[in-house]
Amino acid sequence: MLCIALQLIAVDYQIGKATDHNWLNSLTFRKLLDLVLNHVADALILVMPFYLLPRRWRWIWWIIPVLLTVWCFAQFIYFPTYREIMPFSSFVLFDNVGDVVVGSTLGSLRLAHLEVVIPPVILLGSWLIWFRRPLRADSTSARRRWIWAALSMLLFILIRLIVTLDQYASDDEEHDFGKYLYSQYCIVWNRHCYYYTANGFVPLAIHSAVTSLADDEHLSDEQLREVENYISTQPKYTDNTYAFVPADGSKPNLLLLVVESLNSWAVDLEIDGRKVAPTLDSLSHDSKAIVGRRMKTQVKNGRSSDGVFIYNTGLLPLMTKTVAMAYSESTYPALCHALQGYTSLYMCCDDPLLWNKQRMADNYGYDKLLSYLDYEKYLNGRYQMVDSVLLSNAFDVIDSLKTPFAMMLTTTGMHSPYSDCKLPATWISRSKQYTPTVRNYLERLAYFDRQFNAFLSRLKRDGIYDNTLIVIVSDHSEFVDHDAHGRPAIDPEGDNCTLIVLNSGKGRVINEVFGQVDIYPTILDLMGANNYPWKGMGNSLMRTKVNSAATSIDEIAGERKSAAAKRQSLAWTISHYIITSRYFKNKKPIKNN
Repeated sequence: MLCIALQLIAVDYQIGKATDHNWLNSLTFRKLLDLVLNHVADALILVMPFYLLPRRWRWIWWIIPVLLTVWCFAQFIYFPTYREIMPFSSFVLFDNVGDVVVGSTLGSLRLAHLEVVIPPVILLGSWLIWFRRPLRADSTSARRRWIWAALSMLLFILIRLIVTLDQYASDDEEHDFGKYLYSQYCIVWNRHCYYYTANGFVPLAIHSAVTSLADDEHLSDEQLREVENYISTQPKYTDNTYAFVPADGSKPNLLLLVVESLNSWAVDLEIDGRKVAPTLDSLSHDSKAIVGRRMKTQVKNGRSSDGVFIYNTGLLPLMTKTVAMAYSESTYPALCHALQGYTSLYMCCDDPLLWNKQRMADNYGYDKLLSYLDYEKYLNGRYQMVDSVLLSNAFDVIDSLKTPFAMMLTTTGMHSPYSDCKLPATWISRSKQYTPTVRNYLERLAYFDRQFNAFLSRLKRDGIYDNTLIVIVSDHSEFVDHDAHGRPAIDPEGDNCTLIVLNSGKGRVINEVFGQVDIYPTILDLMGANNYPWKGMGNSLMRTKVNSAATSIDEIAGERKSAAAKRQSLAWTISHYIITSRYFKNKKPIKNN
């Protein structure tokens, strides 16, 4: 049991030091105790078959430590490169084993990797030398073996409960314990390695097994008819009445800017008589812009990745799983597939493996993904400046792109938590308005606003601006602060996120409620790409006066009795069927006509 616990703790250490060089120094006694208890609980379960087997058959149990050693060793090789736990499914991808993989593995070997190999070797040697002969006598009754196994299971449950309660108590967010328990074990947040460090090996293995079985979801004839019927009743328009056409008659470029946690209430906000985000404020009042500040968040467990998924595919995310994690190996209709002949690029501020960004970028049809790793050298350790580096690098890249181009930028500088500013304090921090948490959020918004202003100025100076449709959207709204007294009176619950479209030539203010899913068909309309048959699950805001949005299967925001509400609710079910059955992967891919 000690051997297994040590191996799993070694994997935790590998993950910790690879993601944070200061991991050991920041490891409190409480976190260390949770980590150790996690893997003691794992060891109890993995040793349990040893008790259940009759002594003459206990040699079979050695299959478990051998496989576990292979798994731990694989993580030592895999994690430093991919910054993620190697999926269990990858261990059976024998077709991928070639000269490149073997050469890469051999080149990654280090003496330190032996720390997960030596303990089981010593244990096996000890068993063969000292314990094997006496154990041939079968003197333990079946009843006693089952008692030992039951005790192991009870201890496992008790330890898991203690660790979960401790993590729940230390969580800053306010949760119902039942919901917290569900999210802790049933949802993979961001990466599988985070799930492992929070819950241990056995819960990860169980979750992966259950997810794999559930992933292979086949639609019944009735469900398939529902999907086909919904798709057949989608809008069939192909005209490009609302298309933006640059003055020179060329095809327009597309710049989709997905801004982290951009709440609508933060746009137009003043503190002590001064505007927090004057650039966004000005754009939101531009008579030539399309502005909607009652866009309802429709992301779920995937948060930012769900937002990107919605905007690129026109599909709604899953209610209980993260599309980017559970269904990345699939095929989706997307903006880049609709914009034939375009050079496409996706730039983000994250690791390319976070939310499976690299694989999803391929699914969305982007020619290339540039991530945090590509311009980390410009930060000099100042991660809080990442939005500035993203925008400055984006401009340099745009200059070299072949036109027409389609580019998506996703920022992270305004990501929660907001317990500290992470930027040099300005007049916002010195104000007495709102809570410190809200002011910290606004400091980050003000910083982004200044960088975005510089970015737009460069686009105008170099003649790129006038030929580019610029779509600014929030990835989702953010609650920001639980202190109701400190939040702005405008939309205090943070329900609304933002849409601002520049250069459409069709300026309008959208005062009605609409959903994130309505952005995809709106972009197709404005880009003159309506010959692409997939119009998504939403409605083009250029053609339809939307006044409601389904924020889940049974929740409608806005006009709950609107004519579109029923279909908006149904869209969640149809999206679920499409994603989980890999509908488009099994069908002939949609192409631009």
